[in-house]
Amino acid sequence: MALYRDIGLGDGENMRPILSRRSELPAEATVDMRLSGTLDLYEGSRPFVRDNTLLKSYHLHRNDFFELTLRAYAPNKIDVLIDGFVIDTLYFSLNPMVEEETPQELEYREWYQAKKEYQSYLDTTQQFVSEPNLQLIEADRQTVLGKLDEAYKVLGCSDVTTDEYRMCLSEIEGALNPYLLKFKDCVYS
Repeated sequence: MALYRDIGLGDGENMRPILSRRSELPAEATVDMRLSGTLDLYEGSRPFVRDNTLLKSYHLHRNDFFELTLRAYAPNKIDVLIDGFVIDTLYFSLNPMVEEETPQELEYREWYQAKKEYQSYLDTTQQFVSEPNLQLIEADRQTVLGKLDEAYKVLGCSDVTTDEYRMCLSEIEGALNPYLLKFKDCVYS
């Protein structure tokens, strides 16, 4: 048995799939998040939340990063976990009738995924490098943070293509990897 629709998060007006349709059950996926506000879980296969079904909203008051895990299993249940603790069990649709996405929707989903991968890399790297207890050479820390600040400017542009996001990710990874490889052996004080 497989999921008939994506299960994902509302991200503004976009749906960010966490568990992909056609995933064989049981299926599990974990994402690192930072959110203070409403966490909306949706079921559907469309790129915009307005075209999908809201499963549930959770009101969170956190300022730190946390792990959100979605664990789907037969016949139609999904456990919602935060930092490894089950906070809820939801039910998803067993209706196999799913409209296929249009080519424009597929293109948009691909663009959105490339943008989120780029943003996720920047966020995760910034969180790691900003950790005050990590013993780093301060000049290296500031160099990396400066490169990240420049890289974040791409997210503010409205006309970045899928390929450009992928290229930007490759470039920032290439620029920061020498520093990150140096940092991996640093210890917490």
